[in-house]
Amino acid sequence: MRILHLATSKGGGAGIAAHRLHDALLENGYDSIFLTLEQTNLNQSHKHRIDFVSRKLYTLINKLNTRKGYALTTTFSHNSISYKDIDEFNPDVIHIHNWYNLISPEFIAKIADKYPTLITLHDERIYTGACHYTLECNNFQTDCSYCPAVHSFQKKIVSTKIELPAALSPNSRLGAVAPSQWLLDRLQNTSLSQKIQLSKCIANIIPTGIAKNNDNKRIFSEQKLHILFTAVNPDHPTKGLDMLVDAATQLALDSPDLKITLSIVGKPTQIQSRSKNLTILIHGFLTHPELVNLLVKVDLAVVPSLVDNSPSVISEAQLSGVLVLATRVGGIPELIEDSKTGLLCEPNTSSLKQAILKSQLMQNRDEISRNGRDYATERHDSKKIVSAHVEMYLKLMNND
Repeated sequence: MRILHLATSKGGGAGIAAHRLHDALLENGYDSIFLTLEQTNLNQSHKHRIDFVSRKLYTLINKLNTRKGYALTTTFSHNSISYKDIDEFNPDVIHIHNWYNLISPEFIAKIADKYPTLITLHDERIYTGACHYTLECNNFQTDCSYCPAVHSFQKKIVSTKIELPAALSPNSRLGAVAPSQWLLDRLQNTSLSQKIQLSKCIANIIPTGIAKNNDNKRIFSEQKLHILFTAVNPDHPTKGLDMLVDAATQLALDSPDLKITLSIVGKPTQIQSRSKNLTILIHGFLTHPELVNLLVKVDLAVVPSLVDNSPSVISEAQLSGVLVLATRVGGIPELIEDSKTGLLCEPNTSSLKQAILKSQLMQNRDEISRNGRDYATERHDSKKIVSAHVEMYLKLMNND
């Protein structure tokens, strides 16, 4: 079986998850190929140079068109590959991952008409027409003629939303997977779901080897608290960093003898401490081994998302034996059972502050951390994840 993975990049949560799957397929003896937008850019033909300029223009338009306070809404996306780019690999099945400015919705339909095609939903854009995450808005289920996230081009969002379902023919072989059932349930409320042949919730691959080296009981101090926050873009409106800093600041002001350290991993941010006993450390981007080394030093990993699919940092922290606190939004409750494998709170400053305080006072921290590690180890078994994907590939190839 020859599997061609299409992804805008190897970076970001979606790109990393895609490439880990590609590597795992290779390790298990499958013929897997990974094609990114960067690789298509190596072709210096006149067409590819025009594509490059078009992508930059579309990205600029999308940034300018997104209202302040909203995550980037990609109303426009450029198709950068052709049948020739795909056919030269002679794939048996195609797996599409993050696809912004790599593939258009219409071209996804053309691919699915010719090849068995599986698409991983890393966010909501494929059925919303523009929004990667809709937050509390459900207009994507009915009408997007007024979209609060953009200044203009609402008609373009509406047309893009219906473009893929309309273009899929009865001969299309299109399947969908997502790392959270929450996202698949959201998909069921759209016209696209009627055109998808099969779907399944399959976890992302996370290296589980780090779990074996984290059996030692952590030394915990009531006078010090080291919190970890990590995101590719910490300032992204959905990641909740401001809410975390507000909660940590309030806790620091209420407890002047408590020394709080907040380590931030990801794109450098300008956020600053608002209390003398709150220290903020900006680490920038870290390699996976560097992140693991940091995880074993912290007391609490906090994921204060306003919405999220299946953030890998939760599982990475659990596998490192770190207690995880996250908001009860999106697919996160599928990763954490409150007070059993981690802690959950509501997505507001008050609830987050109380949950951080609870983590300080609880007596069964180690037990919860061990439970979280065991659950994450089972959930992210790479052989099971590869097997689940191969089953989907075969069903699409056999038109089951």
